[in-house]
Formats: sequence, structure tokens, C-alpha cells
Amino acid sequence: MLARNSLATPETGLSVQQIALALLEFTTSAPGITPLQADVLRAIAVVLEHAQTPDPLVLLGEEIQCLADVTQHHESQAVVLTNTAQELKETLHNSVEHFKKCVEKACNTLQEMSNNHGTTPGNTRMSYVGAVKSNSPTQHRDILAKSKAITRQVLINSGPNQNLHTLTEKELVAKANIALGLLKDNSEDLPEDMTFFSTRKLRNSTTIFEVDRPESAEWLKETDNRQSFLAQFDANAYFIDKSFKTIVEFIPVTLAAANPRAAREIEEKANLTRDSIKEICWIKPEKFRSASHRVAHTIISFTTPEDTNVAIREGLTIEGRKVNTSKQLPDVMQCYNCQSLKQDHVAKNCPSTHESCGTCIKEHKTLECTATDPKELFVQARSL
Repeated sequence: MLARNSLATPETGLSVQQIALALLEFTTSAPGITPLQADVLRAIAVVLEHAQTPDPLVLLGEEIQCLADVTQHHESQAVVLTNTAQELKETLHNSVEHFKKCVEKACNTLQEMSNNHGTTPGNTRMSYVGAVKSNSPTQHRDILAKSKAITRQVLINSGPNQNLHTLTEKELVAKANIALGLLKDNSEDLPEDMTFFSTRKLRNSTTIFEVDRPESAEWLKETDNRQSFLAQFDANAYFIDKSFKTIVEFIPVTLAAANPRAAREIEEKANLTRDSIKEICWIKPEKFRSASHRVAHTIISFTTPEDTNVAIREGLTIEGRKVNTSKQLPDVMQCYNCQSLKQDHVAKNCPSTHESCGTCIKEHKTLECTATDPKELFVQARSL
């Protein structure tokens, strides 16, 4: 105790534990100390012993070791992430290369298909949808040229006697120009230098006449001018108005399609030119409807392309219902004998030895078909 009562401390200093032991020894060896004082000193010694803190060097060593373990773990994770990133980079590079090859292969395939357009392998069958899609749209320039030519054309039917259809194209042009010459003395609004250029005869006794400019064709389409021209040209002939057909779907069956007033009402609601609707025809005849039918599809024919485009672009209002209008696309040609849709197939060279039904493709005429099973119907929608 204090260097065994010499009242001096060791050079190395005293630890908390040594001080606590000294206090305990003091309570037993000090003379004249009361019991209360001894208890107080013992309590202080116990508190000092329990309050002893670990050595700072030991604590610091443990923290350093913990940091070293964490650093090592992070380094190992960094190596794993680096390897993963490298693998992803290689995978992405391989995917890009594979995608490039696929695109190049697809482009080459499309180019080959484009070069071979219109031909199909002999061992393949073309579906109705495929035949329609194979008729690729005409180039924009060709469409504009055709539209411009149509504005200069008028259609004239030779009538029941068909006298005009026996003439050659050259004779028809000469006859039409002679009729124009006779009109010049009696008509004040005849376009100056109006001339017929060419004709093209159709199978139904109708002839397409082409004039010099659109204004001349519009003059001929007026009712009074038609009658004056036909009086000099051929009294049995008559003009045919060109129509532009559209498909209008889901029209209420309450529409009186045969009533001209219905067409005039449709024109008024759509802001179309009066009498621009030439005809409204139900696609499915009314006699074949069931009692539950509420709507049906129609073909509406217009007299001008302008009104047709308005109807297609903005739709129509019929019987209080807003309906969409679309252009009627021409149906594809198919062999009457075997119902083939191939473009290179010619009916007169058809190898089939029997006539096939256009509905169920069995060996009988289409008009004689009695098929009712839905699986046997609509053969055009299946591969032929």
C-alpha cells in the first residue's frame, strides 16, 4: 500500500485495479478507522474495479482488424463486379453482332422477295389474303397520272342497237369530233378548241372517250350539253356516270336505301354536294336478314372523287349513327375452274379436269352448293 507505506508510487504508475486493491487493504490494516469509513472505502474500491475500462491499444487493435476485414470483403466484391461487368459487355457485344446479322439476313430476304414479286413456288398454295396483299400499291406518280387522265374521260354506252361498238376506235374519234363541229354553231359555252383524242372500247358496249382537258369533260357531263351532243352523235347512245364505291359498315337496317330522300339526307348532314350519292346498296340482300338483325353493311356509290374523299375522311351520319367509310377494294381474280388465286394461273390452261365450287371447293358448281357447315364455307379465306 503506497509502496508498502513508504508513501511513494511506482514509476510505471498505478492502475485502477491496483488502487481498488489498496483501498481494500487500507480498510483492514489502517488503525483507528471506523466501520462506517471502512464500508465507504470498500464501496469506492468496488466501484473503481467495475469502472475499469479496457486498454485503448486493445480496442484500437480490434477496430483496425475489423476495418481490415471490411476492406478485404469490399476488394473481393469489386473483383466480382468487375468480372460481371466484363461478362455483360461481352454478352452485349455478341447480341449486337447477332442482331446485325439478323437484320442483314432479313434485308436480303426482302430484297429477294421484291425481285421475285409476283411469282410463287410451284409447291406452295396462296391464300385469299395473300393474293390481295400481293397486289402491291401502284407508285404515287402512276396514281397521280391515272387520276389526271380520269378527269378527261367520259363514258358512253352504245345503247340497245350497239351501232357504236361496231366502229373502230379511229372512226369513233372522228364521229365524236364531227358532232362537236355541228355543236359549235348552236352552243355558245362550248369550250374553245374542244377535241376528242382517243377511245377505248369495253366489253359491255361502253366506250371510254378522252378529251383534251378536264374542262371539256365537265362540259359534256352537264345534262343539257349531254342531250345536245348525243343528238348529233347517236340518239340511241347514253352517258354513264363514273361512280366511286365505298364500304359503309354497321348502318341501322331502318335505312330506306332505295329511297332517294335517304341519300339527300345523308348528303346534307355530311355537307356533300347534292346528288353526289348515286346509289345505296345493301351488301347482304334484305330477304336474307334474320329478325334479330339491327345493323348491316352497304355499298354507297358517289359521283365525284371529292365527295368520296370527304366521306372517307370524316365519315357519315346515317339514321342518327356515326359510321366509318372506306374505299371498296377490287376483288382478286381467281380461276373459275379450280378457284386458284395465283397470279400466273391462266383459266384456259387450267390443269384441273373438273369444276370446283367457289364456296366449299368440292366438285360441283358454285350455284349448286348446299354446304352449311361453317368449316366448309368461305373457302377463299383458306389456303387454296
